[in-house]
Amino acid sequence: YDAGNNDLKPDFVSYSSVIDAWARSCDVNKARKAQAILLRMKKKYKAGNSRVKPNGISYNAVLNACASTSVNDCKNGEDQEAFRIAMTTFNELQNKKNNLNPDHVSYATIIRICAKLLPIGNERTNLMKQLLRR
Repeated sequence: YDAGNNDLKPDFVSYSSVIDAWARSCDVNKARKAQAILLRMKKKYKAGNSRVKPNGISYNAVLNACASTSVNDCKNGEDQEAFRIAMTTFNELQNKKNNLNPDHVSYATIIRICAKLLPIGNERTNLMKQLLRR
Protein backbone atom coordinates (compact mmCIF):
# COMPACT_ATOMS: atom_id res chain seq x y z
CA TYR A 1 0.00 0.00 0.00
CA ASP A 2 2.77 2.46 0.90
CA ALA A 3 4.27 1.86 -2.54
CA GLY A 4 1.07 3.18 -4.13
CA ASN A 5 -0.90 -0.01 -4.67
CA ASN A 6 -4.38 1.05 -3.52
CA ASP A 7 -5.67 -2.51 -3.94
CA LEU A 8 -3.77 -3.31 -0.76
CA LYS A 9 -5.23 -0.43 1.25
CA PRO A 10 -6.17 -1.68 4.74
CA ASP A 11 -9.86 -1.73 5.64
CA PHE A 12 -11.87 -2.57 8.75
CA VAL A 13 -11.45 -6.30 8.05
CA SER A 14 -7.65 -6.12 8.00
CA TYR A 15 -7.51 -3.92 11.11
CA SER A 16 -9.98 -6.16 12.97
CA SER A 17 -7.88 -9.17 11.98
CA VAL A 18 -4.81 -7.56 13.53
CA ILE A 19 -6.76 -6.86 16.73
CA ASP A 20 -7.87 -10.50 16.78
CA ALA A 21 -4.28 -11.63 16.29
CA TRP A 22 -3.21 -9.58 19.33
CA ALA A 23 -6.06 -11.13 21.33
CA ARG A 24 -4.82 -14.62 20.46
CA SER A 25 -1.18 -13.80 21.18
CA CYS A 26 0.80 -14.51 24.32
CA ASP A 27 1.92 -10.88 24.54
CA VAL A 28 1.59 -9.45 28.03
CA ASN A 29 0.37 -6.09 26.70
CA LYS A 30 -2.13 -7.49 24.19
CA ALA A 31 -5.11 -5.52 25.55
CA ARG A 32 -3.21 -2.26 25.22
CA LYS A 33 -1.98 -3.13 21.73
CA ALA A 34 -5.46 -4.17 20.59
CA GLN A 35 -6.88 -0.89 21.89
CA ALA A 36 -4.16 1.03 20.04
CA ILE A 37 -5.24 -0.55 16.75
CA LEU A 38 -8.88 0.38 17.45
CA LEU A 39 -7.82 3.94 18.23
CA ARG A 40 -5.86 4.06 14.96
CA MET A 41 -8.97 2.89 13.10
CA LYS A 42 -11.09 5.60 14.71
CA LYS A 43 -8.51 8.27 13.93
CA LYS A 44 -8.25 7.25 10.27
CA TYR A 45 -12.04 7.09 9.97
CA LYS A 46 -12.40 10.59 11.43
CA ALA A 47 -9.76 11.77 8.95
CA GLY A 48 -12.02 10.62 6.10
CA ASN A 49 -11.12 7.00 5.44
CA SER A 50 -14.55 5.34 5.46
CA ARG A 51 -13.01 1.91 4.74
CA VAL A 52 -11.67 1.63 8.29
CA LYS A 53 -14.79 2.51 10.27
CA PRO A 54 -14.72 0.29 13.37
CA ASN A 55 -17.73 -1.99 13.78
CA GLY A 56 -18.99 -4.36 16.47
CA ILE A 57 -16.51 -7.01 15.40
CA SER A 58 -13.63 -4.58 15.93
CA TYR A 59 -14.85 -3.68 19.41
CA ASN A 60 -15.52 -7.31 20.33
CA ALA A 61 -11.99 -8.23 19.26
CA VAL A 62 -10.60 -5.65 21.72
CA LEU A 63 -12.86 -7.05 24.44
CA ASN A 64 -11.56 -10.52 23.63
CA ALA A 65 -7.97 -9.31 24.03
CA CYS A 66 -8.90 -8.05 27.50
CA ALA A 67 -10.69 -11.29 28.38
CA SER A 68 -7.72 -13.39 27.34
CA THR A 69 -5.27 -11.54 29.54
CA SER A 70 -3.39 -14.26 31.37
CA VAL A 71 -3.80 -14.70 35.10
CA ASN A 72 0.01 -14.74 35.20
CA ASP A 73 -0.01 -11.13 33.97
CA CYS A 74 -2.03 -10.01 36.96
CA LYS A 75 1.03 -9.50 39.10
CA ASN A 76 2.23 -6.85 36.64
CA GLY A 77 -0.98 -4.84 36.86
CA GLU A 78 -2.08 -5.96 33.42
CA ASP A 79 -5.36 -7.21 34.86
CA GLN A 80 -6.28 -3.70 35.99
CA GLU A 81 -5.18 -2.20 32.68
CA ALA A 82 -7.08 -4.85 30.71
CA PHE A 83 -10.19 -4.22 32.83
CA ARG A 84 -9.95 -0.45 32.28
CA ILE A 85 -9.56 -0.97 28.53
CA ALA A 86 -12.51 -3.39 28.52
CA MET A 87 -14.81 -0.95 30.30
CA THR A 88 -13.78 1.92 28.04
CA THR A 89 -14.34 -0.24 24.96
CA PHE A 90 -17.70 -1.57 26.18
CA ASN A 91 -18.90 1.94 27.05
CA GLU A 92 -17.93 3.17 23.57
CA LEU A 93 -19.81 0.25 22.09
CA GLN A 94 -22.91 1.27 24.05
CA ASN A 95 -22.57 4.95 23.13
CA LYS A 96 -25.42 5.77 20.74
CA LYS A 97 -23.26 8.42 18.99
CA ASN A 98 -21.13 5.61 17.55
CA ASN A 99 -24.19 3.94 15.96
CA LEU A 100 -23.13 0.64 17.51
CA ASN A 101 -24.76 -1.71 19.97
CA PRO A 102 -23.33 -4.53 22.03
CA ASP A 103 -24.41 -7.96 20.83
CA HIS A 104 -24.50 -11.35 22.54
CA VAL A 105 -20.74 -11.71 22.00
CA SER A 106 -20.08 -8.33 23.64
CA TYR A 107 -22.15 -9.21 26.70
CA ALA A 108 -20.70 -12.70 27.06
CA THR A 109 -17.18 -11.30 26.79
CA ILE A 110 -17.70 -8.50 29.32
CA ILE A 111 -19.14 -11.04 31.77
CA ARG A 112 -16.08 -13.24 31.22
CA ILE A 113 -13.84 -10.20 31.81
CA CYS A 114 -15.57 -9.34 35.09
CA ALA A 115 -15.42 -12.96 36.26
CA LYS A 116 -11.74 -13.25 35.39
CA LEU A 117 -10.32 -9.85 36.29
CA LEU A 118 -12.38 -8.74 39.29
CA PRO A 119 -12.17 -10.38 42.71
CA ILE A 120 -15.19 -12.32 43.94
CA GLY A 121 -17.45 -10.05 45.93
CA ASN A 122 -20.15 -7.41 45.89
CA GLU A 123 -18.28 -5.08 43.54
CA ARG A 124 -18.09 -7.73 40.83
CA THR A 125 -21.71 -8.83 41.32
CA ASN A 126 -23.06 -5.28 41.30
CA LEU A 127 -21.06 -4.29 38.23
CA MET A 128 -22.26 -7.31 36.30
CA LYS A 129 -25.89 -6.57 37.25
CA GLN A 130 -25.45 -2.95 36.20
CA LEU A 131 -23.93 -3.92 32.85
CA LEU A 132 -26.78 -6.28 32.08
CA ARG A 133 -29.45 -3.70 32.93
CA ARG A 134 -28.22 -1.20 30.36
